[in-house]
Amino acid sequence: MSNTSDNPCHARSTGGEKPELAYIKQARIGGYLGERAKAKLIKDYYPWVLKRCAQILRNDADAQDTAQEVMLRMHKALPKFEGNSSLRTWLGAIAHNECVNLIRRQQKNTATLQIGALIALFEAQQDADHHSDDVPIEAVHNALNALSGHDREVLHLRFFGELPIAEIGCLLGLSLSATKMRLYRALEEFKHQYHEEAQGTDVAFAA
Repeated sequence: MSNTSDNPCHARSTGGEKPELAYIKQARIGGYLGERAKAKLIKDYYPWVLKRCAQILRNDADAQDTAQEVMLRMHKALPKFEGNSSLRTWLGAIAHNECVNLIRRQQKNTATLQIGALIALFEAQQDADHHSDDVPIEAVHNALNALSGHDREVLHLRFFGELPIAEIGCLLGLSLSATKMRLYRALEEFKHQYHEEAQGTDVAFAA
């Protein structure tokens, strides 16, 4: 007969609560059994969290890193878990937020490089001797951040999403002419902001 006294799963209340609830209660109390309870919950839920992250990120390495971050957050936050939702729901929300944050960081980095390519294209059309390696990425990044949300959105759809103007209009609920005007104004504002940022460099839009 196995000894169950050192297994936190068997420290159930007299009401016969689920083992998971016993683990959660012990994790909130802390101490040796609390750490063992956390370790058990992490072991049980890591495969599910990893699968969830992989479904969102579509990249095994990113999914593993994010799942480990979720488990770290779970370990730190379990003592404060109030049980207003199931542990799975709680972990699912954390995993979703971590994945979204990673995607946003990756998109931000990619967008900066793509804007740089866009700047290079504009300048190459004005100066045949221009080289894209001369583009100051910091100026590009600052110029992009200075734009309104509408301007960034239409530039993203046109140049990053590579969507035709008509499709952009459908997505934004605009007529074709209004979409063209918004894109034109966004480009002009972007060039203006970039010119301001690039004043201290050798790279700037032609006047």
